[in-house]
Amino acid sequence: MRTVFAALLIFTLGIGSSHAQKRNITEKDLWDFVWIGDPQVSPDGSRVAFVRVSVNDKREGYSTSIWSVPLSGAEEPHQLTKGEHDSSPRWSPDGKYLVFSRANEKDGKPEPPQLSLMS
Repeated sequence: MRTVFAALLIFTLGIGSSHAQKRNITEKDLWDFVWIGDPQVSPDGSRVAFVRVSVNDKREGYSTSIWSVPLSGAEEPHQLTKGEHDSSPRWSPDGKYLVFSRANEKDGKPEPPQLSLMS
């Protein structure tokens, strides 16, 4: 399992090029940071769902989406949701469904989050 989380970390940080030049981090680099959180392993232990967090396009807040990857490491992580504020993924006991929280915006203000379900 440590290998999968290390792979997720490398994926989210965009590390992988040995040709990258080392330099100090600046305040502008913060806009490019991407991180993961709330990993949830499926009941059968085959997949992990997680939240990918990045700075939104307006640079005034964060965008969150749900992603998934097999624990075997056989595939790259892939995006499951396209909402701007999707979070808190949880598997159903049989592993057939994933429930998550989605908060939409209206007139630039967040509305109360709603539960969403995907198979």
